[in-house]
Amino acid sequence: MAARWGRKHVTTILLSILFVVLLALYLYSSADDDERDGPVRPTVTVEKAPVPPRG
Repeated sequence: MAARWGRKHVTTILLSILFVVLLALYLYSSADDDERDGPVRPTVTVEKAPVPPRG
């Protein structure tokens, strides 16, 4: 099937696959680093502003 395609398309597909694999490995390794260091995920708290009474 690859014989019908041009060499440019095959190279583009292979580079895309390589990029996705490297990105997945980077994200996976960064997630492991977070777990090793402990729960250091930032927590976001949303505080509501006091509503003035209507009157």
